[in-house]
Amino acid sequence: MVNFTDQPIQTLLELVQQHKLDPWDIDIEKLTYLYIQRVREIVEVDLRASGRVLLTSSVLLRIKSDHALNGHARKNDGEEIEELLDLDLPDLGQINIVQSTPRKITLVDLLGALKEALSEVPEKKSVVSKKIEKITHTVDEYEINILKHMAILHKRILELVESGKSLTFSALLEEKTRIAIARMLLLLLYLCADGKITLEQPEMFGEIYISVPKQGAKDGN
Repeated sequence: MVNFTDQPIQTLLELVQQHKLDPWDIDIEKLTYLYIQRVREIVEVDLRASGRVLLTSSVLLRIKSDHALNGHARKNDGEEIEELLDLDLPDLGQINIVQSTPRKITLVDLLGALKEALSEVPEKKSVVSKKIEKITHTVDEYEINILKHMAILHKRILELVESGKSLTFSALLEEKTRIAIARMLLLLLYLCADGKITLEQPEMFGEIYISVPKQGAKDGN
């Protein structure tokens, strides 16, 4: 079983999967709210993780705020989240997010903006480890050939289905590194959003089970 809670990027990906957010059009307000809720749970369990997750929280809030200024959010969204938070977050400047589709923010867009924002934080104030930067950089590279990687993974999944093998997230992983986990979950989220596969996670932080709907199997032929 894979634990997704030890890194901000993996936590974001898990939240998108658990709450069935559209990776092609991320609801930044909802994702920020969900992440802040998770932050409070994580911080209560492990104070050592607070620095990493708090900085990511600050980046999400800033992106959300900038997005709201462009008319994409309710006026009281920021106030609702500020009331929810009782956290000391670092103050970040303008966050630039390049949207691949007008008026929409894809999951890859968001991860790219997060990577850029975290890399610009002064080193002496940064609480983000080099491992997180490596993960965000590697995931961001998928933006170039995301559809190609999706097609390769979908073909592999269909082959496993035909062979009668059980489909689980852990079984699909060729190596259980943080980077491999982030890559795999990102691609599965996009395949799920496109109706190629379905994802089920009976227990929070538990195994993710993958199935292929009949239409998805036909499309792969």
